[in-house]
Amino acid sequence: MKISQTIEELRGEGELNLDNVARMVRHESVSSDFGLKFLLESQKDLVLSSDVIDAVFKAICNIALKQQQQPTEIPTAPEDADEETKAKIAEEAERIKAENDGLTERNQKIAQIQHKISIKQVETPYDVSQEQALLRFNNHKDAAAADPNITSARDSPAEDGVEQF
Repeated sequence: MKISQTIEELRGEGELNLDNVARMVRHESVSSDFGLKFLLESQKDLVLSSDVIDAVFKAICNIALKQQQQPTEIPTAPEDADEETKAKIAEEAERIKAENDGLTERNQKIAQIQHKISIKQVETPYDVSQEQALLRFNNHKDAAAADPNITSARDSPAEDGVEQF
């Protein structure tokens, strides 16, 4: 999603929560993303309820603003501890290590998704008036490649006097 201001500028003095950000980036003066602007402009034509639009924007903001969790530090047993304490700390360390492995996988998945879905500030918004389209016409007939034995409706007059196209 492309916006014309940073999230911090949008927030101002208010709290940065999902509902506020989703509502702010929907505003026409903030959103610079052509596709999402089109979705908002054609909402009534497509018979989309505002709840659907809210859900889309909240999902985008939820993914883009999700923070990765930091792994927990693995405890170590002091050297002067007795065997029972060392065993408890070793069990705790194994449990924390397993949780950290799960967090690492989850953080990698979040990073992959955030690589595709993000909120970025753009300096110049998309200008529709500068849009260009390139067309290629494949109806060119090369004279050298044409077989003289084959006649076309374009090459000879019609037999009944009426031109055909």
